[in-house]
Amino acid sequence: MSFHFSTSRFRDKARRSTRARILHTTRYKRRWIWRKATIVDLSPEGAKLFGTLRLKVGETVVLELPLVGRRCATIKWISGCHAGCQFSEPIDLVMFDAIVLNSRTRHMRAISRTSSVGSNGAAGSIFRPRSIEAALDIGF
Repeated sequence: MSFHFSTSRFRDKARRSTRARILHTTRYKRRWIWRKATIVDLSPEGAKLFGTLRLKVGETVVLELPLVGRRCATIKWISGCHAGCQFSEPIDLVMFDAIVLNSRTRHMRAISRTSSVGSNGAAGSIFRPRSIEAALDIGF
């Protein structure tokens, strides 16, 4: 009996690098057309995109990343509106940490802006951390 690790339910443990859940609206270029997508998962080697249309496995796209700029990436898998891509060159670990911190900081600011005062004039009941460190500990 053969066992294929890549098709098992434990394949997530075979990942080579740390992944971070982020929410960042971006663009990707397929051939000559730019389209919008959202990065929902990021690692130094690749990203998981949401909102991708008409991509094919093996296709090369140009992806705009925050703080890093444009990166070439190859589509490795597709599942519905999600696509996984691998960068042609990995992101430097220091830049990766900066992207994750920037994304989470922007996410917390957006939450505090949208729910500071309710429609009846009463203050909203949003959790406001005292520091960035506290904000990152709660996750999302």
